[in-house]
Amino acid sequence: MIETIKTNKALRLQSRNVLVSLILIVFARFVFTEESFISMILWGLSFIVGGYYKAVEGYHKTIETRALNVEFLMIIAALAAFITQDYHEGAVLIFIFAVSGVMETYANTKSEKALTSLLNLSPKTAVKIKDEKEEVVLIETLYIGDIVVVKVGQQIPVDGVVIKGTASINQAAITGEFVPVTKKEGDDVFAGSLNEDSSIWVKVTKDPKESTVQKIIDFVQQAQESKTKSQSFIERFERWYVYAVIALALSFMIIPYWLGWLSWQDAFYRGVIVLVVGSPCAVVASITPAILSSLSYGATHGVLIKGGEHLEQLRKVDTIVFDKTGTITTGKPQVQDVVLTD
Repeated sequence: MIETIKTNKALRLQSRNVLVSLILIVFARFVFTEESFISMILWGLSFIVGGYYKAVEGYHKTIETRALNVEFLMIIAALAAFITQDYHEGAVLIFIFAVSGVMETYANTKSEKALTSLLNLSPKTAVKIKDEKEEVVLIETLYIGDIVVVKVGQQIPVDGVVIKGTASINQAAITGEFVPVTKKEGDDVFAGSLNEDSSIWVKVTKDPKESTVQKIIDFVQQAQESKTKSQSFIERFERWYVYAVIALALSFMIIPYWLGWLSWQDAFYRGVIVLVVGSPCAVVASITPAILSSLSYGATHGVLIKGGEHLEQLRKVDTIVFDKTGTITTGKPQVQDVVLTD
């Protein structure tokens, strides 16, 4: 929950900075002449405002991995453009990169929201029966053999067996079947299921950490942490790509000047062009957010995918075989027509 709040705040701040950067670019480009001092100031402010979060992100990633990254490359390219007095190119380059950062953060926010809603499948507390009295306790404090009471409208907090009462239980969140199932004494019930019509007593038969719904949550989290071949390739590609572009740009700056082919100003300018053109913007950051969002969105809609690698394989699928009715249909009755008789 704390991470979700932080991500939402970061998304708002990044979006605000991108909007301010865009406004500054519009004023610098269309309101004032490109050569004016005010226009130069606006281009510079757009660069600072738009590139702030990516610069901070690049700094932390560099410290963490001890390697240069795409964020670093983008900032260097934009700074080089400013040095050669191509202010608009540097500012627009940073603006494009900032927009890609907002889109990436937005995708991660959607992923975290989906996972948070998945976590809400399981209640945090339960009503425990102790010495024939009801006591509200945390799920983590329950043990196998404890007895909890589940009242009408409440979620079943643990995997267990009904020892008292009969109720209609909606297990759609766990099994995907929308038609409620009648549970009586001796029947098993799942954590996360909804009690719809009558109070029941449930005896805990599984450690809450091993419940079906908790396994679903753990499954999705592990799937998100696993990396696809594309993700692994992109990470390796990013590291070497940054060094390759910087080396190429330096060679364009130094070799022609050293051999006397170009003046230092022209050679430096061509090296800057290589930096600007070589900046990949959102290409490197395009895969991971999409994978995370897809896994979480699928989980909250009853589709569990074993990991990003299996998700990628879906592009090769041309035939799907379903085992029963209810997999495609919702299994939830709806009134289609009303026919009146005499």
